[in-house]
Amino acid sequence: MAKIFVASPEHRWRKQVTDALVGHTTAGTEIEFAACMDAMNAADICILVLPSGPAAHAQAGYMRGEEKAVFVYDGNGGEVLPIHQMFDLVTDDIDVLLQAVEEEVAKVH
Repeated sequence: MAKIFVASPEHRWRKQVTDALVGHTTAGTEIEFAACMDAMNAADICILVLPSGPAAHAQAGYMRGEEKAVFVYDGNGGEVLPIHQMFDLVTDDIDVLLQAVEEEVAKVH
């Protein structure tokens, strides 16, 4: 089973994504530094849920640097910046996000 790291300080958006990822192991940003690093290192996929602040963006950047898949989900609409194009997917459609996750899971395992 793939492990997915959900980077988002916004509880309502993180909950929407994690609820949609039933059957996958997820970790969020409400954990201490060492546990957060362990979760990122163990994860296969990162989902950056917008809107997010600098910590979530740093987490997504770290995971991109580790050559892990990073998907950006803009559930609120209008939060995407040009810099987000460095990641593997940018979408405001939860179904597109879930399809990308399933495709990446198939590659990982």
